[in-house]
Amino acid sequence: MRRDRNLVGRIGPERWSTEVLHHPKRSEAGRSVTYAAGVLSRIDEFDAAFFGISPREAAWLDPQQRLLLELAWEAMESGGSSLSARAHRLRRYVGISAVD
Repeated sequence: MRRDRNLVGRIGPERWSTEVLHHPKRSEAGRSVTYAAGVLSRIDEFDAAFFGISPREAAWLDPQQRLLLELAWEAMESGGSSLSARAHRLRRYVGISAVD
C-alpha cells in the first residue's frame, strides 16, 4: 500500500540539544545548520528471538539492520517463499555498502 507522506522531519530535542549545536555558517566546525532526518521509530519493537538473535547481540544491532531483516522477511512472505525444510536449502543474499 502506497501512502504519499514525507518521512523526513526535524530531529527532536529529546535526541540531542539542537540549540547547542546550531550555527548559521556551514564552515563552523562541530556545528550544524539543519536538523532534518529520516528517523526510524519504534525500534524497540524488534523481535530478536523471532530471528534467532540473542538479546545481547540485538542490543548492538544497528536499527537499519533490524529494518533490513524485517523487510527481507516480509518480502519473502509476500513473494510466496516457503519456509519448509526444502526451502531452507535455498539461499537468499543481500548486498549492502556504506561509506560511513
